[in-house]
Amino acid sequence: MILMYHGIVREADDIPDGREPGASLYDVREEDFREQMEYLHKNGYSVVRMGETALPGTQPVVLTFDDGEANNCLCAFPVLSEYGGPASFFVTVNRVGKKGYMNWKQLRGLLKRGMMIGSHSLNHRILTQINDDELYKELAESKRLLEEHLDGPVEALSVPRGFCNAQVVRMARQVGYRTVFVTDGKDEDGVFTFARTAVKADWPLKRFIAALHRETSVSEKIFSTCKETVRNVLGEQGYDWIRNRLMK
Repeated sequence: MILMYHGIVREADDIPDGREPGASLYDVREEDFREQMEYLHKNGYSVVRMGETALPGTQPVVLTFDDGEANNCLCAFPVLSEYGGPASFFVTVNRVGKKGYMNWKQLRGLLKRGMMIGSHSLNHRILTQINDDELYKELAESKRLLEEHLDGPVEALSVPRGFCNAQVVRMARQVGYRTVFVTDGKDEDGVFTFARTAVKADWPLKRFIAALHRETSVSEKIFSTCKETVRNVLGEQGYDWIRNRLMK
């Protein structure tokens, strides 16, 4: 089970600049995140890095965070430290140091404390809607800058917005990524890519537990089917245009 988080927020936190419409749907409150981590700790789960073996008698769970918001360092990391769990933080590189986002010092601090830092592209563009030269730059330049500032290899990519196809995966492999994380229900390779379950703002603990068991309510299944139908009919660009208007 790979869980995907975004913002871990408190009421007083500033909203980061450059957020896409609808980002707040994935803002998990700090107290809810703590409750979720406590549940994992007390109910037979081991929070591990990709590829690690869980403790005997426990179920492995991998934690990932997208976008690189400052609240990941200020709110999520203290909770992770309390429960002893590692996590992977995927950073939109051209937002590093901007208002509401982690800076290089914070990222280096997470790295020194056992966290993993990966790329969430250079500018958070929809990678399936750009040409190969732009795609190469989004993937290769973000990797280069992260490695330069963090003084170490960066081998994991999280695809922005869940828009992924075989060309994105091929290019990621070409520039040196070893793993690509995508959104739930998406898996373009089976070994090289890893699908995740997005944790949402309105989830009570009961819904979080259901996700750990890969359970989905009937209403969520219907909504997901409708969303995918619209996406297939209109294409990714048309779907994204409608989504942004609705979220605004």
